[in-house]
Amino acid sequence: METGAILGFVMGGFWNSCCELQARYTDSELIIGDDVLVNNGLVIVAVTRVEIQENTLIGRNVQITDSDAHNIDPSKRRSCLGESKPVIIGRNVWIGNNVMILKGACIGDNSIIGAGSVVTGKKFPSNVIIAGNPAKVIKLIEPGQ
Repeated sequence: METGAILGFVMGGFWNSCCELQARYTDSELIIGDDVLVNNGLVIVAVTRVEIQENTLIGRNVQITDSDAHNIDPSKRRSCLGESKPVIIGRNVWIGNNVMILKGACIGDNSIIGAGSVVTGKKFPSNVIIAGNPAKVIKLIEPGQ
């Protein structure tokens, strides 16, 4: 696991919940850029790679995972890891409370993910607001807004 200069705990203070960061295997990559600020209840599980670039803000109870965790085949569910695809979160992204970001998601710079959204394995452009279940682009962020 690599971390930037500051993994900020200044927001919620972690008074009533924990922050769980898992790089599951020796070759798993969990990369957190400089000045990333997080709130209570963050869970990140990296089987392959989760990257959060600098200046990102992460709300309460956010979950980020790059894998299914278990195989979808019932006969292999307990003995075989499911599919894994990297998750990349760009620079200066704002992730709202209670968001789930799933395998293969790629979030462009300066984007916002609305509270309660479930972000599936899609590539989202920079400078957009993403929301819903499944999440989709709902608005472009114009300069000066």
